[in-house]
Amino acid sequence: MVFSNYNILILHSYSSDYDWTKELNMGIEEELQRTGSTYHTEYLDAKTTFSPIYIKHYQDMLAEKYKDVKFDLIISTDQEAYEFIHILGKKTFGDFYHAFVGVENINRDYLKKYPNTFGLYGDVEIRKTINQALINNKNVKNIIRNFIYNNYISNFISYSYNCFH
Repeated sequence: MVFSNYNILILHSYSSDYDWTKELNMGIEEELQRTGSTYHTEYLDAKTTFSPIYIKHYQDMLAEKYKDVKFDLIISTDQEAYEFIHILGKKTFGDFYHAFVGVENINRDYLKKYPNTFGLYGDVEIRKTINQALINNKNVKNIIRNFIYNNYISNFISYSYNCFH
């Protein structure tokens, strides 16, 4: 799998302080670093605020910041980033492929209308179980990280690449 010479945006729903986001970002970036692609990482920080005014300002900021960048692929993590990209992405960034991960509330039939959008659906119960396991036993962290993040992200990036070509 080679994503070389692509411009990729990673948009997270939450801040980098959120453990799930931090680990997910680390896995995505580790995989993308192997490809030689250019990537940028942004944090929507939707746990702090997700008001219409904030979203409009955030959209304007991203449009200005990346006005000279053509993204080939945008990876959104979790629900709010998915919604932001799905609703405002084309207006903000033009045409691109959209890969998502960790989205719970999505109509899979509806997505068939968007052939450039694909991804892995989140399961709230799995996430709650993993988070509880980490709280209950800190020694489980490496096992969970290796199993979930390394395999999950590697498979996600491979799946994204296959959809891209």
